[in-house]
Amino acid sequence: MTNPLNKDSKKFWMVWNQATGHTHKKHYALNDAVDEAKRLGLSKLGQKFVVLESICEIVPVQEVKVNMLDGELK
Repeated sequence: MTNPLNKDSKKFWMVWNQATGHTHKKHYALNDAVDEAKRLGLSKLGQKFVVLESICEIVPVQEVKVNMLDGELK
């Protein structure tokens, strides 16, 4: 079962249904994701479910570049 304290962690797992492409719930423990994949597999016989692990996060930021025409910041 998920430890609620793990929600502060950035690491999580998700269950992906290859037939539908649907996934939306974060699991903060690997065992929870595996259990969910098993449960879904039993309810959707013949469909494949994959447990995905987060490995990084990307946060794009906009860089602002200032080019001073006279070489000085006033």
